[in-house]
Amino acid sequence: AEWAEPLGERIEDGQFTEPRGALTLHRRYEHEDGRVIASGDRVQLGEMIRVRLFAYGEADGRMFLYDPLPGGVEAIETLNDGRPEDDVVGPAGHHAMRSVRDIEQRSLEANGAHFRLQRLGQGLREYTYAVRATSVGRFVAPPAQIESEDDPSVGGDSAAFVLEVASE
Repeated sequence: AEWAEPLGERIEDGQFTEPRGALTLHRRYEHEDGRVIASGDRVQLGEMIRVRLFAYGEADGRMFLYDPLPGGVEAIETLNDGRPEDDVVGPAGHHAMRSVRDIEQRSLEANGAHFRLQRLGQGLREYTYAVRATSVGRFVAPPAQIESEDDPSVGGDSAAFVLEVASE
């Protein structure tokens, strides 16, 4: 079980960081077929990319989750009420389906994906959206952030991510 343990204690491929305020946040980019895209990897112009945000920990009260987009991509609407419409629902989509009830509001904007959560439920949670590669180049996504509405010391950050978009 790849996501069965807390994510803050180890670092792999620059993706895990120490928790801030007892929450850990991990961002994972995937090709449409589910293959992982590592930081620095190349994708094709026009390709759809699934973005999966994993939050581990528990916090009472409303939470804000913000994932800034790298340049060169646009958020696309592929979810129905927070539920994946594609074949990701299966073992890989278990945490996303379990997390749908946490989402009070979700918006995909030019600068990033915004989630307002009623709470961060116990255990591992997943919040998913998709982007499409729209411009050729090498782009950096700043760290994603999650924090409590009431207590900014309760939160977490992911690692930054580098994405290269190629025309061939």
